[in-house]
Amino acid sequence: MELITEPALLILDEPTSGLDATSTLELLRILRSLADQGKTVILTIHQPRREAFRLIDNIILLAKGGRLAYFGPASKDTLEYFKEVSEVEYHDNVNPADYLMDILDPTSFNKKEVDWERCFLESKTYQKFVVQRLGEPTDKKANVLQVPKRPFWSEFSNLLGRYRKRKLRDRSSLIIQLLQAPVIGGILGLLFLGEGVRLAELEIPAEVEKIPAIVSAMQLQNGMHPTLFLIGAAAFWLGCSNVAREIVSDFPIFLRERRSGLRIPSYLASIFTYQLLLASLQTFIIALCIWGLTSHSAWFLIQWLILVLISACGISTGLFLSSVAYTEVTAISLVPLILLPQLMLGGYIKLYRLMTKSVWESRIADLTPIRWAFESLAIVEYDFASRQNTHLRKLSDVLGFENTDVAHPLLMLSAFILFNVVLTVFILRYRAD
Repeated sequence: MELITEPALLILDEPTSGLDATSTLELLRILRSLADQGKTVILTIHQPRREAFRLIDNIILLAKGGRLAYFGPASKDTLEYFKEVSEVEYHDNVNPADYLMDILDPTSFNKKEVDWERCFLESKTYQKFVVQRLGEPTDKKANVLQVPKRPFWSEFSNLLGRYRKRKLRDRSSLIIQLLQAPVIGGILGLLFLGEGVRLAELEIPAEVEKIPAIVSAMQLQNGMHPTLFLIGAAAFWLGCSNVAREIVSDFPIFLRERRSGLRIPSYLASIFTYQLLLASLQTFIIALCIWGLTSHSAWFLIQWLILVLISACGISTGLFLSSVAYTEVTAISLVPLILLPQLMLGGYIKLYRLMTKSVWESRIADLTPIRWAFESLAIVEYDFASRQNTHLRKLSDVLGFENTDVAHPLLMLSAFILFNVVLTVFILRYRAD
């Protein structure tokens, strides 16, 4: 997990404890490969086997009391040094690590007592590998450890791969998420079976044409407005609920990796990308069910892309909720607190046309993404229907939405996404740093 951020230095406390000799050798070979890539690996280890000992570049040996007995290459020179100082012969059939451990144990041999620290300080090895290395460098900047930053794309792809594997292993949650889309789309399609074509074919009787309330009611009953509002709300809810627990459940790991140099944007981008791909599949299934069951031939691809954008807005909202919550229960509890007011102010339960009569109602409604989601879907729907039915009333007369171009509501949804993501970055930076 620490390797995610490509650290230049690894300090490992007894990584081979509890492992058998074969597993110890395998782990040291992995660490050897990391060292060959330019990383510095410092570890404590207990009596490695001969093959493992040969993988080590330098060793530090401590005598009783934690005193420095040796620092230098793990080679034959080390064995020669201890052989000379201790006057204890080394045999080729003995594990070098065992020999060194025995030498440093004052109870192992009935030989002369050795002040290992003093001997080492007076040795040529100390002068070569300690004193000369601690000398004043010609370039003072050489004392500064330059830790290279891992490229953003490399960090992002690594985090995305890890996140994908973790989510795919949770098969029960993945199955439930995939079942949500056909269930929602199927129910909506059956509820409004065949209703999609009626908006374009609707004929307004001449005697009620001048009565806006009656015309509006007729168009609402026979059109696609309930479906448009519900699929927009469903797309937002799917995105929000899918990620509401992601950051808070992963926060201890995030904190540790953040201290190792993890970028917050790459971390959020990995979650956002995976969840957006999942939401794209979910909304495609929903849109396909609606299109197939209602026999509606409006701009299917455009409406699906709008649903993807709405889901992205829900994902960004879910990331924000997850960043401010301290427990998973809190994060889940915040979802209905965000979603239910949007349903009430989304422009359908109470028509936006009626809310414009009150300044505060319309202004608050304008702060809800679902209201803009409903408007964007309605504009596309009316654009298609108006081509087929010249008697169709204006969208502003029916729902109260003044825009005739879908670009404005889509721009508002994009602004919500950007605002939520930036706010989430600042919150995580505050909590982590």
